Amino acid sequence: LGDVYKRQGLQGACASVDTACSSSLVAAEYCSAKLRVAEAACGLACGVGLLLSASSVVVFNAAGMLAGDGRCKTLDAAADGYVRADACSALWLAAHTRRWSAEVQAVGANQDGRSSALTAPNGPAQQRLLRAVLARAGVGAHEEQALELHGTGTALGDPIELGAVVAALATDGRDVALAALAGKSRAGHAEAGAGLAGLATAGAVVG
Repeated sequence: LGDVYKRQGLQGACASVDTACSSSLVAAEYCSAKLRVAEAACGLACGVGLLLSASSVVVFNAAGMLAGDGRCKTLDAAADGYVRADACSALWLAAHTRRWSAEVQAVGANQDGRSSALTAPNGPAQQRLLRAVLARAGVGAHEEQALELHGTGTALGDPIELGAVVAALATDGRDVALAALAGKSRAGHAEAGAGLAGLATAGAVVG
């Protein structure tokens, strides 16, 4: 990170973000916003999810949220819940750099608003967010090649999420060729750390 960081450590704006499963991605959005308005030259977004007690596992299982066979089956007809996981992921963002090939073109976050339940996403709200982010990035729907889904592997949530993606991208009636990725099917659901963990596993697959 350079001699300055080695001597002084990271300094500047700092925030702890708790938006449940999207926490680490919203932290990255916060970091990106600081870069866009030149309040910082670089930043570090982190997400951590650790299973330190069995009590929450028992509660979630009793609520029918966890897969009975211990496998998260995203977009599968047999999807019956998710699998909890540990994760610690970090994303280093810089306003100007030539050291990395990845570029963040646009970011966005929103509140779903009213929905039928905690585990039921709001499809129209997700559509609006996807369209807004694509517009800010100046990217057409047919330029997208891959999408990392929230994809918890539930019969309720997955179809709503994928339906929102299709509605947001297939705006002119043409088919969209898109690789739908789901880090939770590969590594489980790290909850507060899930966003950046999904980004990391998607990068490994696409890259």
